[in-house]
Amino acid sequence: MGHSAIPVQDKEQPYKANNPIPLQRDNLKLEIQDGWYNRGFEIMKLNGSGNSAEVTYYQVAGVDPLPIEIYKENIT
Repeated sequence: MGHSAIPVQDKEQPYKANNPIPLQRDNLKLEIQDGWYNRGFEIMKLNGSGNSAEVTYYQVAGVDPLPIEIYKENIT
């Protein structure tokens, strides 16, 4: 899952909302490189019926192809 194909500039203020919904953790925001937010994606590992799914969130800074893990959680 991801949103890396949609570039967003910091001046667009994507985290500002008319009806703000707080993030689970404030440090989950993407970082900014040269005025643009990093690209991001998630990988969800499904573990079969009755088991939690594991979701890991990543960001990719600029042109560096190595993803940086932001957060990991289990979803039941």
